[in-house]
Amino acid sequence: MIPLRPVQQPENPIWDPVFSDTLKIGSLYLLYATVTACFVETLSDCIKLEAAAVGATALTVLGKVGERFGEKNRDKTFKKLCTLEIALIYGLMDLVTRDLLTHELGHALMAKGCYAFAHPTISVTPFIGGETTYFKTGLTSLGKFLGKENVSLWITAAGPLASFATSLSFIAVAHFNEKKHPQISKSLEVAAIVSIGSHIEYALSALRGKHSNGHDFARLARGGYHPIPLAMGMVMIPTALKLSLIYLEENPEN
Repeated sequence: MIPLRPVQQPENPIWDPVFSDTLKIGSLYLLYATVTACFVETLSDCIKLEAAAVGATALTVLGKVGERFGEKNRDKTFKKLCTLEIALIYGLMDLVTRDLLTHELGHALMAKGCYAFAHPTISVTPFIGGETTYFKTGLTSLGKFLGKENVSLWITAAGPLASFATSLSFIAVAHFNEKKHPQISKSLEVAAIVSIGSHIEYALSALRGKHSNGHDFARLARGGYHPIPLAMGMVMIPTALKLSLIYLEENPEN
């Protein structure tokens, strides 16, 4: 009796993992865009956000195909460049959606915590920025503790602080997942760098000419917090965090 050999299915080493990975990240982009679209004022702005999600997904497909091509041809440099491209796309998409909402949510939550009838409202203009408005009515116990004259500064600072704290958490999560999930790690790290870089540029822009009352760092400057030390802090703190994590990893006995 001749033993039967199992029929082998034709392998598709490039497209199968590309489709599964792209489906996951594309769904994330659409989620980011859809949640952000809840805070825009016009239908055209909603379409812009959804189109950005589709475009980012398409570019991710190209990056994923490039990764598989580099892996198949043992071209490590090309594969790393494609991985970086995917991470950069994520970082930019994250900046104009999730990071922007985190910034504005920081303002809104602090306003709600300081004023009893704040009723904060967030509005977003895609790829430009956001604005949080609220009523300055009735200080809460937190507002009284901070002081009436300091409440506005705290609400102003809460936006950048929320984004900055999230970026620090991304750096930490990326570091601990560098070996297990290299793509996720790289994407989170790039998103943190993009967000911090954007806020540093935002801080330094307060030095250029006059600004509206809605410019966070211009308002902080008028309150006595100069943009240059704040920008330097946004460089030094993440750097110190990353170096500390590397040191602790290399010296576990400490």
